[in-house]
Amino acid sequence: MMSYGTPNTDYIRGWRQRTDDTRPMWALNLMRYHPVAQYPDGRQTTLSGWEADDLYSPQEELGRVGALGALRAPVVHQLVGDGARWDRVAIAKYPTRVSQLDMQRLPEFQERHIHKIAGMDFTIVLATFRPDGAPPAPPRLGEAPMLLVQVVADRNAPDYAEGLDATPVAVFDVEDTIIGDSRKYAQSRIHMLSATVGDQLKSRRRVDSADSYVLLVEIERNLLVEALGS
Repeated sequence: MMSYGTPNTDYIRGWRQRTDDTRPMWALNLMRYHPVAQYPDGRQTTLSGWEADDLYSPQEELGRVGALGALRAPVVHQLVGDGARWDRVAIAKYPTRVSQLDMQRLPEFQERHIHKIAGMDFTIVLATFRPDGAPPAPPRLGEAPMLLVQVVADRNAPDYAEGLDATPVAVFDVEDTIIGDSRKYAQSRIHMLSATVGDQLKSRRRVDSADSYVLLVEIERNLLVEALGS
């Protein structure tokens, strides 16, 4: 068991046999950090968990396997959930499932990974894929300061964005959990919002749910539209 979540070894073990499915995998990360980084080698540090994860950020290693860090976004408000705190959302696009395993074998990645171990309190990483017939991404995302990120256990669950002035960005079907806990999810939906709508949502009280999350995030790293179109 990893310190920040349980790997789904039964699922991951079958990736190299999935030669019939070469679709890009979109790894959706929900991340919660330690207040102060906790390095496994016992080193003393004043780094926050957030800052340690910034040191981890493996953009070069992603590029070496043809992957891309498409989105990184701090959570500014939690609209639906079980009360668990989430600090940041990230999405990485991999050419295939196996690309993630190939990246993890790189010595440079293994050296960086200690910072993730130190920074991360808990994470859920979902293997998601764009469904057949998914609508095209909007032409740009740069002017959208906020996104609405939904992760639901039932793909037929109501869309939180319905009735809002929100533009759909992408829908991803969840194949399975890569790292996390025993909970299962079915779909993620992403919408872009204006600053006005985002500010209005900040005042809403959280709705309790044991198996779904709706998060309001600000964009920190934004290559999502480019990744969707490539």
